Parts: sequence; C-alpha cells; structure tokens
Amino acid sequence: MVDLLRARRTGEKVAVGPGADRLHAGLDTVISTMNADPVLRAQIADEQAEAALLATQFTNLHLGTIDHCMFDAPEAECQNELPADQRATAP
Repeated sequence: MVDLLRARRTGEKVAVGPGADRLHAGLDTVISTMNADPVLRAQIADEQAEAALLATQFTNLHLGTIDHCMFDAPEAECQNELPADQRATAP
C-alpha cells in the first residue's frame, strides 16, 4: 500500500476496475492529510507514518485473490468459489 501511495503521490493511476475510484480517493485523502499537516509533511519519507495513515484510511480493505475488489460484493470475484448462500456476506 505504501508503494501505491507513493505512486499516487506522483499522479499515477494505480488501479483499474470497479474499486479503482474508491482506492484512488482513499489514497488522495491520505496524501491531502499529509500535505495539510506540517509535522506529517516533514515525515513524508517515513514509511511507518505512511503505513499508519493508510491503516486508518483503509480499515476495511480486503485484498481479493484475483484483484483489489474493495469488497464491492457484486464485483468480488474471490467470492465465486463460495456456495451461493455465503456470497456477499463477508470479505
């Protein structure tokens, strides 16, 4: 995630697909938070500070086996292996 944050900070589109907008928005929020706080801006090279902010922003991020679905249930391809009655109940 830290690598994705760093790539996004340079303006890269780091994801595609149904969850991309949510991922980009979350990364942009972390970047804005870091840019708005002088203390965080001073620590921008500190991977631990970046990881802590990412953990706060993406508390419910679950990486799927096929893609980063952001647990958008209809798009969560990793759920295809589950019995139909268990799909979309949990990441």
